[in-house]
Amino acid sequence: MGRLACCYHQGSRSGGKSPARVPALCRGALRPATSFLGALCPTTQFFCLSGYFHGSSTGKNDPEDAYLWQNSTIEIQFDSLQIPALDLRPSFIDPPIQGRRFPQRSSANAMKKYKRSPLFNEKKAAEVAAFFLLKAANRNASMTVLKLMKLMYLAERESYRLYGDPIIGDALVSMPNGPVLSASLNLINATPDERDDGSYWDKLIAEREDRYMALRPDTGVTSTEDLMELSQADAEILETIWARFGTKSALQLRDYTHDPKNCPEWEDPDGSSIPIETETLLRGLGFSDTQVEATVANIEQRAWAAGNLALLKTPA
Repeated sequence: MGRLACCYHQGSRSGGKSPARVPALCRGALRPATSFLGALCPTTQFFCLSGYFHGSSTGKNDPEDAYLWQNSTIEIQFDSLQIPALDLRPSFIDPPIQGRRFPQRSSANAMKKYKRSPLFNEKKAAEVAAFFLLKAANRNASMTVLKLMKLMYLAERESYRLYGDPIIGDALVSMPNGPVLSASLNLINATPDERDDGSYWDKLIAEREDRYMALRPDTGVTSTEDLMELSQADAEILETIWARFGTKSALQLRDYTHDPKNCPEWEDPDGSSIPIETETLLRGLGFSDTQVEATVANIEQRAWAAGNLALLKTPA
């Protein structure tokens, strides 16, 4: 059934070990994965290491708790639950589609409406935004949409650099004020009626007021430790980004992301928007051709599986 590296149980943020302490392979490291497997066995945590999935419900290297993503099929054995092999061959990622523009109140009204990535995790997007809003509030500082989006993008970029894997799983786009996260910016600019009912974003993030963002006052979230969707590795990345960029202004961050020495993946969209391909980002981060190929294949496999799982969950 192919090779299986050791099962490794991270546990919650309050326990277990940080994936940052696990040796990386092909610029990938053990990280929580929002996956087809995670939906089938929600009580079990899954991790991705260079294209292979591993999980453990006990925290032990138990063959009864082994999961392996292969190139073409996957077999799952979990206690008494057995699921036949499923065809999970990667498929192309749908290209962006054009739709309505953002409301005119947004400075992002030049952005097309891109199709949301199957890997996009709204809960993580909301908690990444909440993390930076909490940090700003602790300094009695305001947070603009532009600055928040730049911090979120830089965190996503750093996650790719360290692990070959995103935190949020958002589509990356070049816009006039620098690179952005497409679906996350959609959430910022949308009205409550335009977001899904029961949106996790609405539970944490207040409606933007002009160009400013803030947490909802009734969330009960008073510390970054309250953000339980974020793994320890995620939190470490966010702390690093805040320490490095938290005191910079929105315009300074815009200029930083325009500089090809810092973000070579960004290109001037001439008043519109241009998708940033994953390959382009990874090459800008210094990945070799072999690393780019392996990382993109892993991401496409996961996106294909997540997209098909979403279809299975859609009511007939």
